[in-house]
Amino acid sequence: MTTVLDVAAAMLAALFGPESLAVSHQIEHALNAVIAWARV
Repeated sequence: MTTVLDVAAAMLAALFGPESLAVSHQIEHALNAVIAWARV
């Protein structure tokens, strides 16, 4: 199942290149933390 975060990471990779994958992964973790906090 593809999530919005997966799409966002793919877009970042397409825009900034492979070196951005690590950054987008960190962003994904941060967004997941925010989403988890917001659901509480």
